[in-house]
Amino acid sequence: MGAIKSMIMDLEEKCFDQVAEAIIECESFDEAQAIAVKVFRENNLVDVLGADYLEESVCEMWNELHAN
Repeated sequence: MGAIKSMIMDLEEKCFDQVAEAIIECESFDEAQAIAVKVFRENNLVDVLGADYLEESVCEMWNELHAN
């Protein structure tokens, strides 16, 4: 695996960790989505990963958190 791809994957994981911590306090999916976009935009990853991928990932995280 290339060094750049590895770096992006590490950064992606760190961003998702931040989002996972933040969405615990969110009252709606829209709020969680806004936080995710902010975190990934701050790290210049929205265009790299794609908005659809990000939305699907946050949706999965949201559903797992609120499944109980």
